[in-house]
Amino acid sequence: MASGSSGDSATTRAASDRAALAGERASAMAGSNGGAALRVGDAFFSYGDYGPAAELYRAALQKGAPDPNLVNLRLGAALALAGARVEAETAFRAVTGPRAELARLWLLWLSSPHA
Repeated sequence: MASGSSGDSATTRAASDRAALAGERASAMAGSNGGAALRVGDAFFSYGDYGPAAELYRAALQKGAPDPNLVNLRLGAALALAGARVEAETAFRAVTGPRAELARLWLLWLSSPHA
């Protein structure tokens, strides 16, 4: 096996997947499915594109995502990592149920000096 060949194909695949996200984003924003908006938001988040991820998470909430606590947790994370501290705190404070403890950990992280 040639050195780097599997890495090259993975890089090519990732670039192709990332390029397709623009179309998926438009479709998710225009559609009525909160689950689709969440899925595409997760894809943007995985690439470190926190602004578009947050936009899609907000859309997922508006479109009736099946688990609003999960969406608010991910929205808060995207906003926190994008530097939107106050908005992130609001999203984390909206999380209830079993995910609330994780939201509180994020709130602690936001209050730390390195955040």
